Amino acid sequence: MAASGPVTSQPRSAGVPSSGPMGMAGELPGSPGPLPPVPGRTARGGLPGARPNRGLAVASLILGAVALPLDLIAGAGFLVAIPAAILGGAALSKIGQTGEKGRGLAAAGLIVGCAAAVLAVFAFYTELSYLAVECARDGGC
Repeated sequence: MAASGPVTSQPRSAGVPSSGPMGMAGELPGSPGPLPPVPGRTARGGLPGARPNRGLAVASLILGAVALPLDLIAGAGFLVAIPAAILGGAALSKIGQTGEKGRGLAAAGLIVGCAAAVLAVFAFYTELSYLAVECARDGGC
């Protein structure tokens, strides 16, 4: 299907960067331009007055969740659980000072991190005791 006429580009304002042959990102030739902002929303898309989640809280919870399965590998989750607990405590402290959202995430990250650390120590000593029993049964290692 052939176009009925040549497509002409519209003049651009001085100082507006071009992102390709079609003009601004997502702009088609002949389109009216970028959409106006939505009333009641900020430039980043959030609601006005909304407080962002604390990144440390999210990181703490993710590290704590990763540490739990790693505990099954002879307590290897201990190496991840300790940073999870530290980040959870730091996030709770900063959230208390700034009033940002994420207090529940930080508390959950702290709790899961501490539980994973305790579980890792338990798994490590369980593995050691199992190896000691096996060595004693075999008559020495």
